[in-house]
Amino acid sequence: MTVAELQRKVNLKASRNIILIPQHWCFKRKYSQGKSGIGRLAWKLPDFIKRNGIMKVRRSMRESKVKMRKRVWLKLRTYDISRDRCVKD
Repeated sequence: MTVAELQRKVNLKASRNIILIPQHWCFKRKYSQGKSGIGRLAWKLPDFIKRNGIMKVRRSMRESKVKMRKRVWLKLRTYDISRDRCVKD
């Protein structure tokens, strides 16, 4: 910033009946759009749904998915190792 620009800025801020426009007005994203989940609490299931036992079913499904991923990963890993051995020999 040059001295002339600084002086112009000071004169604008010091003059009367001037409304300063916030910097975020020129951004494409809305003002607090990036902070959408910061203050929000986690959503909880209602009691009548919890009593059905759906939480246990969800947990078991999640655990089974993790097991399957682990099995597939181990299979792929052994395939990579065996392929590396074949190439080196």
